Amino acid sequence: MKSALEQLINLWDGPEEDDYGRLRPTPDVFVKSIFFLLNVTPSCCASTDSEGGVRFEWILPTASVHLVIPKDLVAYIYHEIDNDYATEDATPERLNLLLHRLFSQGEDTCSDSTT
Repeated sequence: MKSALEQLINLWDGPEEDDYGRLRPTPDVFVKSIFFLLNVTPSCCASTDSEGGVRFEWILPTASVHLVIPKDLVAYIYHEIDNDYATEDATPERLNLLLHRLFSQGEDTCSDSTT
């Protein structure tokens, strides 16, 4: 499985759009993503939405962390770890803390086997 930065670069290098909308992150979302991912080492699943926003997902069978960077909105993190479920504004420090908690649970997996 590829690192978050590798997947972000693959999205950036991919086609700009298809019949459903934008596939490539917008330049602003690309830069914001790098800001969040500089110190993140676990592999993840990355995808774009139809407007060029990006979602990064770290998924285990019983827990997950999702970093969402929409095109024109504030980035946020949704997480489900143990009995802790929340959506909160994203910061690199909070993302790293949640990923540390997540990966103390076990091996990472991805819901999309093509990435």
